Amino acid sequence: MKMHLDSLLSLTAGVLAILIMILYLTIPESASAEYAYTIEVAFEFCFLPLCLGAIVLNRPIRQFVARHRNNPYNALIMGIAGIILVAIPLASPAAVYLSPFMKGLLSVCWILGSLSLALCAFLIAAKISNVFSGLLCLAASVILFCGLAEIFYFLTDQYQDTYVQNNEKSKYVRNGQAQAELVLKKYDKWLYPEKPKHPSGAAAHREDYKNRPLFDVRYIFDDKNRRTMPPVSEKPGADILLFGCSYTFGYGLENEQTWAWKLSRDLGPDWKITNYGFSAYGAQEMLDMLEDGFVEKPSAPFREALFLAISAHLHRPTGLFDMFSSRYVLRDGIAVRDGVITESPYYLLNSLPRMLNGSQAFREVSGRLNRYFQKTKRDHFLKIYLSLIEQSARILKEKYNTPLTVLVWPDLDEIIPTLEKMGISAFVMRKILPEWDDPHGSNYHIVKNSEFHPNDLATGEIAAGLAAYLRELRKERSQ
Repeated sequence: MKMHLDSLLSLTAGVLAILIMILYLTIPESASAEYAYTIEVAFEFCFLPLCLGAIVLNRPIRQFVARHRNNPYNALIMGIAGIILVAIPLASPAAVYLSPFMKGLLSVCWILGSLSLALCAFLIAAKISNVFSGLLCLAASVILFCGLAEIFYFLTDQYQDTYVQNNEKSKYVRNGQAQAELVLKKYDKWLYPEKPKHPSGAAAHREDYKNRPLFDVRYIFDDKNRRTMPPVSEKPGADILLFGCSYTFGYGLENEQTWAWKLSRDLGPDWKITNYGFSAYGAQEMLDMLEDGFVEKPSAPFREALFLAISAHLHRPTGLFDMFSSRYVLRDGIAVRDGVITESPYYLLNSLPRMLNGSQAFREVSGRLNRYFQKTKRDHFLKIYLSLIEQSARILKEKYNTPLTVLVWPDLDEIIPTLEKMGISAFVMRKILPEWDDPHGSNYHIVKNSEFHPNDLATGEIAAGLAAYLRELRKERSQ
């Protein structure tokens, strides 16, 4: 009767785990926030325990172990095979730079290695009768679950695995118009792109999506490591500083396709536009650059700084983002620099995918925990972010005699009232891109509903809207 009860409990746990997984994977876009949150919590806190229960109570696994436990070589063979298979991805090049086929091979190694190590632990546990037997069974169950999770993510289409950086095959590299890689240098507290040593001053960036070219572009830099801009007058009447992340830098776009370039083109040679944005930057890089005098002081009569703010910035100063930069904490309501990201308590979380190279299961665990902290600590992160913007605005005013306007992306409208209380101008980007965050907004993405950086269409509308805003602002100040 006990065996039947074990089987019933195992089946029940397995069915519940599958049901929760199906509900989680099929949350409709029209679902209420309460329903979505309930399913997400159920998945995060119940799925793993139910799977472990189904594995531990599973009678076929116990029967397999009982049949093979008396052969002393089975555990040894399984253990050696598991160690070798797991060692292959650990010793391989970073999976992010490999082709989908090679990524798949690493996943297969993790799957077979996990299953081998789990069976090895079960076989050893079956030969001993002390407390270590139970601990080995628990460890084997966890390893087996990791292997099963690896199978699940291997068989399902993980969109991260469809992107491959393929700079060496870029048309610009092949015809000698650019170098293959963009070199990043450390400047005290952050990373910045170094002007390529290629005569063109350009680095190629090609990404393939599902075995077809997604984009193949050049990033061309000036002597001060910034993306080049159209020529301006010898003594321009306006000087505009741009800060922000990849949206401002122009990820996946030629120089002429970025909204910074188009803004300069629309405004004309009397307006000098300088782009200090770069991929993965946030408010902390803007503050650090201003504090360290990295930013050239504007000299034209009319001057303005623009910072493009998106919700993905919020967790970047805290350590939940895997890039070398300053880490900030909140003390007495003010964001204070507290070392670098690698000293963050979240650093191990971000390091898991690198440490366990090619494991889709652990990458998923790291990503889910990251999103969990982003959601539960959003208010705290928001306070740090707003403090960084406020400090940057003060330095711009005091040291650069330049006002700051925050360009608020549609996913961060909540900060507008606070910015107004701080006396910082806020430009609502939703006015320019009203459909960005609805299904029709995918027309503004490099790849619809998948690669969310602004495309050529979006940057054109951004530039046109900001050009009108800046002309009006200059007119008002001249009166």
